Amino acid sequence: MAESSVFFEISNRIIGKGHPCFIIAEIGQNHQGDVERAKKMILQAKGLNKSFEDMFAMIEGKLDKLTLND
Repeated sequence: MAESSVFFEISNRIIGKGHPCFIIAEIGQNHQGDVERAKKMILQAKGLNKSFEDMFAMIEGKLDKLTLND
């Protein structure tokens, strides 16, 4: 497999070979609208990265407008 020499920047962090891994914790609707559950999930994601300089993504809204129902 060929090595990538692609580098880019997110939130003042260099992403690419030789740099620390950048973690994005996508919470989505897994919190089921429960704020306490969402907080717990964020804290768990923080535990994966002691400095918590990375990002988490959270979707707000009704997914029935974003998904197809069969």
